[in-house]
Amino acid sequence: MNAGRLSPHIGPAAPLALEYRGRQLVQAMQLRRIADAEGVWLDAEPHIYSRGGVELLGVTEILKNVGLIDERWWAEDHAVRGRLVHTIAARVVNDEPAADGYAGYEQSLRIWQGGEAPITLATELLVSHDQSGYAGTLDWLMVWREAIWVIDFKTGAEAKWHRLQTAGYAEALRSLPDCPPLRRAALYLHEDGTPATVRVHYDPADHAYFKAALAVETFKR
Repeated sequence: MNAGRLSPHIGPAAPLALEYRGRQLVQAMQLRRIADAEGVWLDAEPHIYSRGGVELLGVTEILKNVGLIDERWWAEDHAVRGRLVHTIAARVVNDEPAADGYAGYEQSLRIWQGGEAPITLATELLVSHDQSGYAGTLDWLMVWREAIWVIDFKTGAEAKWHRLQTAGYAEALRSLPDCPPLRRAALYLHEDGTPATVRVHYDPADHAYFKAALAVETFKR
């Protein structure tokens, strides 16, 4: 991402203490799944979350069903492209060999990562909020600029619902005991290979809006 587009500047690379706390957070979320006899699982092809055979609400599904996501975004061609790009992005941040196709998006992320040097804590992390009955897949949890960040990869134009999506993931992580402070952002990858762009999600009201959407969708069920 182009660091010049992030405001305000919030300092140099994060200390090791943050990385340690972040890895504890990832471990706690993973242990929650192991300790739960029923577990939370994702059926990747239809993209359905479940626990003990009972379907759970998904973060993006919630926002779609309450009318916050444009149906054009939800069309199959966009969904397929999104899955492929997310696969590429996960390989890049984990320093794995390049995947075929979508070279521009891959270059966009590699340039940003090379310039900013974030510390990857997890990619494609399955998170759940047991009390609220929803789950989701967090694209990237990282340490960067003296903070732990909840990051969602995007390939299209900015939209207001992106802020609520990261709020949903953050709320799931915050349901864990002793969760450290989290920051949220979307990382927009560009097809032309130019450096990715960060948009920080500052507004604390995003969490209230996500909870309202969750309440509506829960009521409908």
